[in-house]
Amino acid sequence: MVFDLARVRSSLPDRPIHWRPVIDSTMLEASRLAAVGCESGTIVGADEQTAGQGRYGRVWHSEPESGLYVSFVLRHRFSPGTLPLVTLALGLATSEAILKVTDLACDLRWPNDVLIQSKKCAGILTQLEGSAIIAGIGIM
Repeated sequence: MVFDLARVRSSLPDRPIHWRPVIDSTMLEASRLAAVGCESGTIVGADEQTAGQGRYGRVWHSEPESGLYVSFVLRHRFSPGTLPLVTLALGLATSEAILKVTDLACDLRWPNDVLIQSKKCAGILTQLEGSAIIAGIGIM
């Protein structure tokens, strides 16, 4: 399935969306944008990541046009203690979205994996950039 960027832009007309065919990492770009003051809700996405990030500095494999790789900048009153709750909420939302689109039920493996029949199909990564949370979702 090809990602329909025009449809996303039309359904979120007031949301800044930075989409690239290839990027080092959506998390890195979202962090850069957050550091210079981008607004809450800013989205960074790509068809391919060359240096995608996972937990503990692991590499997130992001083949061209074989998944959905996005990061969001969330600006609210967050503290480091908020990250687990945000990660769980993103995992639940990702699971619900996958079910809605594919009719496949997902399980969550704490803290950041989304599984279908015990196989990882998505990962969630959250980190603080100043007072903003950078929230990454990779679905393969």
